Amino acid sequence: MVINFVYTACSSLCPLTTARLARIADRLGDRLGRDVFFYSISVDPERDFPEALKSFSSAFHDGPGWKFLTGKPEDMAKIYYALGNRSRELSGHMNDLILGNAGSGEWSRNSIFSEEDTLLLEINALDHSADPTPAQSVSGSDFLPIPETGEHLFGKLCAPCHTIGVGPRVGPDLLDVSGRRSAEWLAAFIKKPSDFHMRHDPMAEELAQDFPNVRMPDLRLGDADVADLIIYVDSVSRRVNGIVASADAGAGEAAHHETHNHQN
Repeated sequence: MVINFVYTACSSLCPLTTARLARIADRLGDRLGRDVFFYSISVDPERDFPEALKSFSSAFHDGPGWKFLTGKPEDMAKIYYALGNRSRELSGHMNDLILGNAGSGEWSRNSIFSEEDTLLLEINALDHSADPTPAQSVSGSDFLPIPETGEHLFGKLCAPCHTIGVGPRVGPDLLDVSGRRSAEWLAAFIKKPSDFHMRHDPMAEELAQDFPNVRMPDLRLGDADVADLIIYVDSVSRRVNGIVASADAGAGEAAHHETHNHQN
């Protein structure tokens, strides 16, 4: 089993960590709910009623094997203590994942920000019936430090919620986002989106209406990291647009030949 702590009013790490866990769920496939089970436990039981958790969870996962749990505050306090979450402040709750096999008595902790392959290896190591390798192969180089390039930052911080040219996920698709937002607005929003929500920025408000269950957290990125992210998204957007243009040109050429053949 994999256990983490969340609360639905969180505007910082909870949506991001839950979205990263959703990517792990996708890679587990039908093993989730059969061999592996996820439990996201609310640390705000006085406000996180089942309806609120249902709304929150539906933005990330809508299948078997993953339960979002709440209960009476006095009961939940015992659970928090037993699982090592001793913080009295919501914002200070434990962000580590708890990995366990109740049958064998094996338990460990892992960072939600671990590389996905590494986290899958940890999960598989606790499921003794599983292939110890993750769904995608892992080379020795994957365990070396990875430079914080735009691509790596996107994979770690953005990909759990966003795609580029595939369609909305937890958040909006970022294809051609630089053409839809000014450079200044985009860089400032990536750096500290909470400022935009606090002053009711119209574009931030529109995003909140379109994706009401989650808000982008403040990731505490520096200017260089933000610039690298934007360069990477722009690069992928150009690549996607080139593929689409080539496909459209090919389809048009095929239609032209088909029409020409019919006329002959």
